[in-house]
Amino acid sequence: METMILSFVGPAVKSEWNLSSNQVSLITTVVFLGSLIGSCSGGYVSDTFGRRWKLFHRSFLFS
Repeated sequence: METMILSFVGPAVKSEWNLSSNQVSLITTVVFLGSLIGSCSGGYVSDTFGRRWKLFHRSFLFS
């Protein structure tokens, strides 16, 4: 969801905050890096403790 929103919100954020193209690219890179780290760590936790525990834990952290 966040990756799709970036394509629509990116130009508005760039003009509102006076960002360069490199800074907008860095924001996009950080979003994808967060997805990579989250999916790898989520897979490890799910394999180690089970899916139910991971789902409960992530839901608790999110809320």
